[in-house]
Amino acid sequence: MQAEDRDLKVGIIGRVKAGKSSLLNALIFEGVEVLPKAATPMTASLTILKYAQNLSAEVEFYSPKDIAELENEHERYVREFNRIVGEEVNKQKEKQSLSNRAKRE
Repeated sequence: MQAEDRDLKVGIIGRVKAGKSSLLNALIFEGVEVLPKAATPMTASLTILKYAQNLSAEVEFYSPKDIAELENEHERYVREFNRIVGEEVNKQKEKQSLSNRAKRE
């Protein structure tokens, strides 16, 4: 049995004009153009679709302060990610170097 409150989350990502909105319109809305399509990165924002008995929309607007906080958090995440990846790359290089030395001896 499945819990009723269990959500399935699916992310759709891709290049600009790759057809993400068209794909979702075809799969979810039977080809009706509910999600916008444009020649510019019009949909380059987070869009969340949820099943509901009644058709509705909820729009969240972010203040300049909210956006600045998100940008700062993103920059912090990128720095931490790069640090962790750099450490792992260095570990792997060291392992490879030790392995190569052992093979030569």
